[in-house]
Amino acid sequence: MRELSVDFGTSNTVAAVRTAPGLPPRLLSVDGWPVLPSAVWLAPNGELVVGRDAERQARLDPSRYEPNPKRRIDDVEVLLGDRVIPVVELIAAVLRRVADEARRQLGGEPDRVVLTHPADWRLIRCNTLRAAARAAGWSVPVQLLAEPVAAAAHFAENGAVVDPGQALVVYDLGGGTTDTAVVQRIGQNDWQVLAEAGLSDVGGTDFDQALAEHVRAVVDRDHPLWTEIRRPGTAAARRAARTLADDVRAGKEALSRYPQTDIPLPDPLPDAHVTRAELEALVRPGIERTVSMLSGTIASSGLDRSRFAGIYLVGGGTRMPLVAQVISERLGVLPVAVESPESTVVVGALSIPPMQDATDPQERYPHQLGHPGYQGHQPQPHALPPTHPQTPPAPAPAMSMSMPPPGQSTVSRHNRGKLIGIGMGVLGLGALAVVAVLMIVNGSRGNLPSDAAGSSTPSAPAPSSSPSSSSEVVPAGDKNAPFGSDAELRGFAGKAVDRAQSCKKYSSPAVDLVLRARTQVQCEYRVDGQSEPMTASFFATDSAGSCATFATSFAIAAQSGGQGQWTGGGRSGTWHDYTVAAVRASTTIYQDSGGKLCGVVESKEGAGVPADVVHRFWETQVKPGV
Repeated sequence: MRELSVDFGTSNTVAAVRTAPGLPPRLLSVDGWPVLPSAVWLAPNGELVVGRDAERQARLDPSRYEPNPKRRIDDVEVLLGDRVIPVVELIAAVLRRVADEARRQLGGEPDRVVLTHPADWRLIRCNTLRAAARAAGWSVPVQLLAEPVAAAAHFAENGAVVDPGQALVVYDLGGGTTDTAVVQRIGQNDWQVLAEAGLSDVGGTDFDQALAEHVRAVVDRDHPLWTEIRRPGTAAARRAARTLADDVRAGKEALSRYPQTDIPLPDPLPDAHVTRAELEALVRPGIERTVSMLSGTIASSGLDRSRFAGIYLVGGGTRMPLVAQVISERLGVLPVAVESPESTVVVGALSIPPMQDATDPQERYPHQLGHPGYQGHQPQPHALPPTHPQTPPAPAPAMSMSMPPPGQSTVSRHNRGKLIGIGMGVLGLGALAVVAVLMIVNGSRGNLPSDAAGSSTPSAPAPSSSPSSSSEVVPAGDKNAPFGSDAELRGFAGKAVDRAQSCKKYSSPAVDLVLRARTQVQCEYRVDGQSEPMTASFFATDSAGSCATFATSFAIAAQSGGQGQWTGGGRSGTWHDYTVAAVRASTTIYQDSGGKLCGVVESKEGAGVPADVVHRFWETQVKPGV
């Protein structure tokens, strides 16, 4: 069996392949290098150039360059040059480059693909990653796996003695983020994340910026060339800025090996002489923050110190000697460093067994945060983490409820992967599916995880047993009432409301979480020749990106039936058709060009209405202006 694992990183992407069971994995070389820069550059002809080619082209026009697509995971779109590119396409371009090279070296499609992600990524981020993986062209379902789980499996296979019930602490300092996790072994090949945390503003790129600012401050800081480099307006200035950024990064990496180095600067500036002590003074505050976070993560795991098998370092940033030094000083534990921290995660990912049911696109390893069946771990109030006596651990939020048995989700197989529909119990597949399932599992507790680093999502009320968790039916003669004072949405809905049998206010916690609409209205229609009604839902949101994110969520597990542009009623926008074969339902999703108004037309689950019929109904009865 040909296997491929991919660690999509902030600065670099690493892949590993294995051509047969029992053989050791090997790193996949792309353009002759085992590490592919995650950078993307938009060519004038619209092609997305990836990796070192993108870095080289960025010297010509950095306005078309995105060096760290992973940092834009929460953005729906990115402006490159004069074009707006969906973030999914940027990530897909990187993954596609890996996929093409893997096919070339393996002699065909891999039989299994594993894609790793930070442990604190929740549903929307994971679904964005999954959509990018689909766009990359893999023909097999892609298994998502938390990075610390993969790292723990690698360490256990390479000398770490971790008995069932014991745990490894993983400290991952990468290019854009720092993540910490406590991963417990619960079987030969089973692991669970007991606690995790992350910082999105401490990573290698942040250290690069700090070093660049230091160099500017100590080398003729008032020279006009610095202003030109910081705000390049010519091709020469752009090339100088990109070259300087590369040289600063190389200088930082050299200081992990040598006590001092020189960083070349553009003429007529003299080269900068930098010492390791200077760099450590710059980055120490950030590293101190990460170690405080590490201490809090250990404390929140609820394990006694006797059950820890050590702290292990992952990520290229851990090559800096200061990292191990601060951890040792603060926690009284000497961490374990490895020869190749950049490849630990991607090699370890192939140590985790394949998904039990590879046909289920929502199935992920059930012992990691973010899996629908994961309920968290209840910390013990008097656990003694291995912290330094004079350094109390940072407070960490307790996770509620208990962990499901190994390999078993608390969500029934029937419900897993389904969407609580936006119309009269219509079911589909997509990102909202797991959100809705989590709402049911958590009930009135409202324990939904945040999807953005450093932020939290307000708890939503628990849904009732009815698919419409909160709705108000309005008499047929008063179909405008559900819109209230939202004249903008009423104008968007137009004559479609007058044609409806009835309309109602609508509020689903699953939809609220993704779309965050200020107004939601749902109307029902009787269609000649069809025994089941059709529904149309109209949404108004204050965020231009919400409608696009909402539409993207359907693409995760539904089959696209086409897309295009529409105009009508003085408005214009985009539309997408989807078919969900598993529940025999079809959907047309549309939004206006402003991105704050959108709608969905759906057939009922099990009705078997073709997508073209649903689309034609939208075109003739619901679309603005008809």
